[in-house]
Amino acid sequence: MPEILAPAGSRDSFDAALAAGADAVYLALPRFGARAYAANFTLEEVQEVIATAHLHGMKVYVTMNIILFEEEMEPAYRQARDLYEAGVDALIVQDLGLMHLLKHRLPALEVHASTQLSVNRPFQMEQLKKLNVRRVVLARECSLEQIRACARVQDMETEVFVHGALCISWSGQCQFSAVRHQRSGNRGQCAQPCRMQYELLKDGHPVKTPGSFLLSPRDLSVLDDLDLLQTAGVDSFKIEGRMKSPLYVYEAVENARLGKKRSREDRLALAAAFSRGFTRGRMMDEHDSGLMAMKAGNHQGVSIGTVSGGSRDRVRIRLSMPLHQEDGLRFVWEQGSAGGHANFLYDRKGRLIREGAPGQEVEIPLSSFIPAGADVRLTVDARRTRMVQEQSLHPGRRLMVQAELENSGPGHPLILTLTTPDGHRVQAVSDPVQAATGRGLDAGRLRQQTEKSGDSWADIRVHRMNVPDGIFLPVSAVNRLRRQALENLRELLTAPRKAEETGCLWQPPVVSDTLPPLMVQIQKPGQRLETDAVWMSEFSIPGTVHKAALTEDSGEITAHLGQGRILDGMNISNSWAIAAAQEMGYAGVVLSEEMSEGQIRSTLQGYEQRYGTPAPAAAVVYQKRRLMLMDHCPVNTLERDGSRTGCSLCRRHSYVLQGMDGTSQQLYGNPFCHMQVFADEADNRLEELADLPFKVVRFTTETPQEAAAVMAEITRLQGVTSRSCD
Repeated sequence: MPEILAPAGSRDSFDAALAAGADAVYLALPRFGARAYAANFTLEEVQEVIATAHLHGMKVYVTMNIILFEEEMEPAYRQARDLYEAGVDALIVQDLGLMHLLKHRLPALEVHASTQLSVNRPFQMEQLKKLNVRRVVLARECSLEQIRACARVQDMETEVFVHGALCISWSGQCQFSAVRHQRSGNRGQCAQPCRMQYELLKDGHPVKTPGSFLLSPRDLSVLDDLDLLQTAGVDSFKIEGRMKSPLYVYEAVENARLGKKRSREDRLALAAAFSRGFTRGRMMDEHDSGLMAMKAGNHQGVSIGTVSGGSRDRVRIRLSMPLHQEDGLRFVWEQGSAGGHANFLYDRKGRLIREGAPGQEVEIPLSSFIPAGADVRLTVDARRTRMVQEQSLHPGRRLMVQAELENSGPGHPLILTLTTPDGHRVQAVSDPVQAATGRGLDAGRLRQQTEKSGDSWADIRVHRMNVPDGIFLPVSAVNRLRRQALENLRELLTAPRKAEETGCLWQPPVVSDTLPPLMVQIQKPGQRLETDAVWMSEFSIPGTVHKAALTEDSGEITAHLGQGRILDGMNISNSWAIAAAQEMGYAGVVLSEEMSEGQIRSTLQGYEQRYGTPAPAAAVVYQKRRLMLMDHCPVNTLERDGSRTGCSLCRRHSYVLQGMDGTSQQLYGNPFCHMQVFADEADNRLEELADLPFKVVRFTTETPQEAAAVMAEITRLQGVTSRSCD
């Protein structure tokens, strides 16, 4: 059975995952994790959690899955080293530079590649092997066939999300929050613009839509398909939700353990814990309208009845499912919604009750007006919340330990060996046994005393005994032997490690092939100008070199870890990441668009100081920022049937997402009908970065005249820079 990996955004969530039977948890410290607003853990708390987890046979992974800037590399490395010494089982990492650094300075630390790297091809996994990565968290856009192909890669584990929230953009490719809200998703600060409201405009006119949450997907849930994923070769089933409640964590793990054997009550309990409605996602070929939750972007719960009436300060509900005192509720009707709690619950005679049954009418105090016929949804199950709290305090989970007993006869000690499922092994030795003068120590009594571990963290089972008849050892000595063996095992499982660091001796290859001074990416044929530059496009446009899109295998320039010469699109944000790209075989890179001028210059300087040669890295100097790259197409979903067959609507019309804050975003699909969302305004850094040796320009919706003006400005500034250097 693959590992069940649970989120632990707080200590309470960790306890819930432990109680529910998770095989592993993932969590973060306050720095360098992709959930900056979760409760998170201090290093001391992580040490405690690791000790507790290991004593119960559970692994702990720590996320350091943000992009890192130059000045953060050493602090990030030191944190990784501290976590290794604390006993962490693996780090989940996005930044290629940190992977490179850990490979060469702390190779014993296991590294897993984050889903932020958008891995969806076997070759990408082969590339990550070069950085000592042991496991890859696949992109949530992967189909089942792509998962099968990736799982066939030798000496590499695969991890897939099986339940929880979906990002509508390819993970790692979303800059919406960074550009519009100054909170970078690649830095763990996402403001969730995909859960906000938008209006779709076609050639300036509103398009009728079934809701206003046009970028909000349902929650992924493939818990009925875990057998397919297991057969495909998946090693770890991951549950999303480090920002969610302990109740959610418990219910999700419990449902994952049960899989298809889940009861109706199990499924409803999971949906009540958190749900925007469920989808099987791209993994199981569910897409477009079946993927989206356009009427609301938040927790919707489970329908338990309808509003049948009420008074000025009460609402009356006819129940179809039980309702308990202190339950959380959501009321939904055509024009609106409201929340509330059943802090007090009354029957029709006005008597205070603890529980309402299906078919019964009950009343709760509520100041908001709720119209008759409104759907009543359970969003907080107070009874199950209390149950999870109790289970977490007394989980009853114990580590299965195999015991072997051996003795060579009187005058020799009794040796007890304990072995855990993952191979940890300890021994304890008694005083020499004596020859029995009476009944002696029979096998049944010896087994009973050895397995008598009470309510400790271990469940000992004797599976082999090689003990002769006619020996004697007091029961108290057997008990002492068992306690000593358990203490030895505890010390082994919780012992800190000493990091054995090595010097990073890697040097970049000496190559004559360098980056072109200027690369220009275009979306439309009319943007290709007769100007001296390397012109590139994901589209087949005459006069351009091919840039491989995220789902293509190869190109002269590649947007991912595919076959190509130049890496453009992998959030390269420090000098170590440039080195990582070279170690994987790329000639050069395009730097992350999230970097400030100062960060760009310190990265280039850091590389040159360390290696004695200029960095093969280009910076983007002009573009309309791409905010998202989606496998979903809102245009085809809303305007047609969602099949995307023979559709070129975004080529023939202008589609704009208008935010409630007044911002506009242009929609334009790539060659594979993956929708791109572009900022409406240009990010012009031509002047501030004019002296850099390698530059990139991206044209999206610009007219030929606008593109020509940008190129003319580059030529003018290049002349100014050349004269100032003279």
